[in-house]
Amino acid sequence: SLPPSPTVTPPPPPRAMSTTNEFALAEKWDAAIENGLKRMGYGLLAGSAVALLLFRSPATRSAVLGFSAGSGFGYTYFEAKREFEAVTAARAGSSTEQ
Repeated sequence: SLPPSPTVTPPPPPRAMSTTNEFALAEKWDAAIENGLKRMGYGLLAGSAVALLLFRSPATRSAVLGFSAGSGFGYTYFEAKREFEAVTAARAGSSTEQ
């Protein structure tokens, strides 16, 4: 006769809340990257127009372009940081309620 087979319990199903939070976090990352690229591009466009109209030196034009692209990136960083802190605070609030 055969020995009894060991019973294996399947792992519990993942919580729906966890996947919803992961999707929300992924959407925030996508939006942050998209906004960052857009704002850096807009900064470069605006900076190049200003640099071409107002400055003659290549070094000064490069500095204006760097400043304008950096401003777009900095604004995006500030906004994304605020959004991700809100997600972190919501996660902390939901974990204390359980």
